[in-house]
Amino acid sequence: MPLNIGNIKKDELLRRLYFRCKKHGHNGVEHFKCFNTEKGIDEKIGFLDIEGFGMGFSSDTSVVMTYCIKEMGGKVLSNFVTPEELLSAQPDKRLLKECCDDIRKFDRLVTFYGSGYDIPMLRSRSLLFDLPFPEYRELKHTDVFHVMKHKFNLRRKSLECACRFFGIISKEHRFGFDEWRKAFQGDKRAMKHILEHNIEDVESLEYLWIKINKVARITDTSI
Repeated sequence: MPLNIGNIKKDELLRRLYFRCKKHGHNGVEHFKCFNTEKGIDEKIGFLDIEGFGMGFSSDTSVVMTYCIKEMGGKVLSNFVTPEELLSAQPDKRLLKECCDDIRKFDRLVTFYGSGYDIPMLRSRSLLFDLPFPEYRELKHTDVFHVMKHKFNLRRKSLECACRFFGIISKEHRFGFDEWRKAFQGDKRAMKHILEHNIEDVESLEYLWIKINKVARITDTSI
C-alpha cells in the first residue's frame, strides 16, 4: 500500500524527506517502509468486529457471542462462547479475557461503527468482570464509519452499503433473530453461522479500508 502523504503532519513529512535509507539511498516518502523500520514506527493493524446478543445490544442487557480480529494481510483471530458458558452466571468472561489478550497484539484497531458499539461493549463487559481491557492511549483506534459518513455520500452508512458500492463481497452469511436465539440456546450450528458472518465482516472491512484510507487523515485516537 502506498504512503498516504495527506495523513502525515508537517514535521514528520520533513523528517521523511530529509531521511535517506542506508540500503537504497531513497528518502522516507519514497521508501516509507525503510523509514518506519529504522524509526521503529511500523504499526500492526487489526480489523475488529464483534457479535453480541441481548435486549437493545447494550452492555448491561447483552453478552458478546463472538469476536474476530483480522491481521492486515494476515490471518483472522476469532473466538466464541460455548453452550456451557451461556448457562453460567458470567457467559462471556472467558471470551472477553481472550479478546483483551488478542487486542494487545496490535498497535491500531480498525472498526466499522466500533466507537459506537464494539469498543464500548467490549470495555463495559470487560471491566464488569475486572478484566484488563486496554487503557487510554495504550493503542489506537480508527472508525471507518466516520470516514464513510464525512467523506462519501452514500444512501446508507452501513458496512454492507459501502462494500456494495465499491464492489466488495460482504454479508453472504446472513441471519435473523431465530438464528440468534438458537445460538444463544447453545445450538453449535447456529453459532458457527454467526462466527462465519463475523469473519466475513472483518475481511470485507479490510478491503474497504484499503480502498478508502487515502482520503482521510489517520488520527492517533485512543481506543
